[in-house]
Amino acid sequence: QTNLTFWMDVLHQVFPCGETVLQQVASTVGAMCEYHIPRPAVDRHNRDNYLETDTYVCRVVAVDDDIGNNANITYSLKENKWSETFRIDPITGIVYVIPGNYDPQEDYELLVLANDNGVELRFNSCLILVNSMQVPLSSGSPPIILEPDDTFSVTVLESDPIGQYVKLINAKDDDGDTLWFDITGGNEDNKFTIVSDPDSGTGSIMLAQQLDYETTSSYNLTVSVTDGVHILTCQIQVSILDVNDNPPIFSSPIYEVDISENTTPGTTIFTLNATDSDSEQNLLFTLYNAAHVATTSKFIVNRLRGDIVLQEYIDREVQETHILTACVQDRISPIKKNFARVIIKVLDHNDYTPKFLSAQYDGTVSETAAMGTSITQVFALDKDRGTNGHVSYTIISGNFGAVFSIDPEIGIISLANKVEKCDMSEYWLAVRAMDGGIPSLYSHISVNIIVKMAKDASPR
Repeated sequence: QTNLTFWMDVLHQVFPCGETVLQQVASTVGAMCEYHIPRPAVDRHNRDNYLETDTYVCRVVAVDDDIGNNANITYSLKENKWSETFRIDPITGIVYVIPGNYDPQEDYELLVLANDNGVELRFNSCLILVNSMQVPLSSGSPPIILEPDDTFSVTVLESDPIGQYVKLINAKDDDGDTLWFDITGGNEDNKFTIVSDPDSGTGSIMLAQQLDYETTSSYNLTVSVTDGVHILTCQIQVSILDVNDNPPIFSSPIYEVDISENTTPGTTIFTLNATDSDSEQNLLFTLYNAAHVATTSKFIVNRLRGDIVLQEYIDREVQETHILTACVQDRISPIKKNFARVIIKVLDHNDYTPKFLSAQYDGTVSETAAMGTSITQVFALDKDRGTNGHVSYTIISGNFGAVFSIDPEIGIISLANKVEKCDMSEYWLAVRAMDGGIPSLYSHISVNIIVKMAKDASPR
């Protein structure tokens, strides 16, 4: 993981008008590759017309065993006197000749640099020697591909490493001409390269970049073979096999669910949603753990559909929030997992009746008491929350002559009219405490109020 490893592909590009081809003569890992370009009879003074467009020379591939940015490789050519003659694609490592500057009589030395993008940059280099060679101007026989049609199909794994052999193309030429192979179509993302062996008349298709089934599941490569005059093509169908290289992903890392505390057991309260770039048909859902032990028995999940189902009655007044950790995993080796948090908030249902804190309330009032005098206070408690737990008070009976009033919010019973002991010496009031739920729940309490004669009252 401390060094970059290079390997080179065989040169296979035919130059314009069939004048020249490029040939790899030697290659060594991380060291030197030599290329020959023909020396036809060209006037040095007219060499600007020798090439009209950037022309493929060779491809350098470096491999880094790190991952992420530490393995992202950038290519460059070290500056020298030929820097205006060649350029390199920083992503693919393909070296091109720049039109107008190439001299077929010249021999070139190029030093390719490859560096990763880690915090501490690491790099390696490779020397390329390029010169020219003569190619035939005519040929009596075209090359022949020695492969039956049904062998032009191959399958590879998306996890196969860079440099992996994919397919060998065999060809021959009855004239004994040197043959050159090229991938001329279907390789727009430069995942493949072909390595020519002029001595054996073969071209080996190899991986030049990592494959990704989720991006492209197949390639239809057009491979050409030429003797410098004739060009023959064939199609190679490459199918990519998916491997389990992606974990399933929940649609959200945190789910928030609101349910009423009167929800019936067996009700599906939520459905987990997850996707897997490899295969969504092989996902299993489980409830991995819970923040509270009591929560574990309240909920279950359908392993295939991801439905979270209420298994027992829940009570907001006992536990207002349930926190679950959901897990999704695939079923392809090696198994990959992912997790999400499910926060279940229990909404209040009006299931509690207001409850008075005493079985009976008592009070006394003097005949001479002023209007508004507080006599006693009733109080009821409702365990519900919000409107369902808001209690209001009313006197529903026993308030003859409307001599008493009650504060609906705090339950204080006060004198509203003058009382006379001789008229009524004792009152029994029925007080109702009602919550604000729909429908409302209520309870009753008796309040006994005794009317007392004032000490300084005159005889009657």
